[in-house]
Amino acid sequence: MKKYALLLALTISSLNGMDNQQTINIVSRFLKIYDISLENRAVFHIGCTIGKRSAKLAKQASRVHVFDQDQNFINNAQNTYQNLKNITFEHCNPMNFNFPRQCNVAIIDYTILNDYTDINEHKQELFQCMHQHLLQDGEILFSITTSDNTPHPNIDAAKEMAPILQAYIPNTIEEEIINLMMPSYPSLQELLTALEETGFEVITHKEAIITKEMNEKIFLYNCKNTITQNPIYESIQDPDIKRDLINHFIESYLNNLNQFIRTQNLQKQHEDNLLEPTITTIIHARKQ
Repeated sequence: MKKYALLLALTISSLNGMDNQQTINIVSRFLKIYDISLENRAVFHIGCTIGKRSAKLAKQASRVHVFDQDQNFINNAQNTYQNLKNITFEHCNPMNFNFPRQCNVAIIDYTILNDYTDINEHKQELFQCMHQHLLQDGEILFSITTSDNTPHPNIDAAKEMAPILQAYIPNTIEEEIINLMMPSYPSLQELLTALEETGFEVITHKEAIITKEMNEKIFLYNCKNTITQNPIYESIQDPDIKRDLINHFIESYLNNLNQFIRTQNLQKQHEDNLLEPTITTIIHARKQ
């Protein structure tokens, strides 16, 4: 049975598709941390959203070719940045593209591997395609959540909700409810092995907590929409019970989120906002 993350989509949307200056700086920061220079180098950028990060990369690189499997993102990016001479956008599946020129660096944008199910399920094919399109000693930088990462507070909240939900779904045992609510992440070793098998030398890997401030009303709106789409809640017909369960989950999630922020010593710039974390592993590898 397919697994579902109760708030996985909310975690993903906190960064993906929201091309603000904070997330642009995140890309630049990790390039600097891992000493990846783009000067006079060609770049593949996987996952452009609306294109701001891609345009930022184009200011540093000799040329940037961008892939996204969302046609709307590509259309918007092309219309916005059509005057940039060293950047091109292509709508395609990044696992099987066939570009005539090789590049020096491949950057897979944050959350893309978690966001698109087909890519997530065929990571090795993606790595192989990247390997074929990189020059010798070309580098790859990407972010992915693994089963070895620190648990996200929404996962802790989902576990706390399992016995409560079980009372309303008596034919489903508590363990199965937890399995349905939990995302299925690969282990770090599984990823490292896949990279090595496709011809990459892993240079470094490190957990990172990337945060984004979010207005509380927007956060709660997104949270409620995401929860109501979960198949577990769809199986509960009574609207009053469903509303109570949603409110209970949000309260539990906010409690776990605040505890996580205190434990990790994370700071907000605006006290009225919520600090939504994305917990991921940054992997830097080189084509052998």
